[in-house]
Amino acid sequence: AIVAVLLIAGITTATVILCRGKSYEKVIEEFLDAGFTNDVESVLNLMPDEFVSQLMQEYGYSPSERYKFILELSNTPKNIVNTLTDTYGENWDYSYEIDTVIDIPEQELQKALLDLKSHFSSQLNFDNITHLKGVYFTIHIESENGNESMPMGLLLGKIDGSWYVLKGL
Repeated sequence: AIVAVLLIAGITTATVILCRGKSYEKVIEEFLDAGFTNDVESVLNLMPDEFVSQLMQEYGYSPSERYKFILELSNTPKNIVNTLTDTYGENWDYSYEIDTVIDIPEQELQKALLDLKSHFSSQLNFDNITHLKGVYFTIHIESENGNESMPMGLLLGKIDGSWYVLKGL
């Protein structure tokens, strides 16, 4: 019985350690996959809760109305999936490549956080952000109606060992 308890404890600990932190590459991949499938909830899960709460307030939703907020954003006629389908037809696909990654040096972190804070209307707590990273990538859209490439960038912040999307660049 003790061996079983130790085995379960070891598996649980290993699972927590393996699942704890997401790399910035994984966050970019999940963000794009969610965006290109109109999975609003997954996009919001890649953002810090405080940022999502502020975004909801700006749209007139209270924290208890998260489900309604997600539904509204999912059903917006001009969501990315509808726009791409209107432009490229039903058979389009995307790929991406990371071009440049800029680590914000520790000595510049506070200045960068103050700059970030100026982009938000309410007072958010930035004390739990320990690292910032600018990630620039190119998205490639391929379809029967043509191909297109577009640059994009995201500012990511590390909170409690995981990377989160903070804003577009």
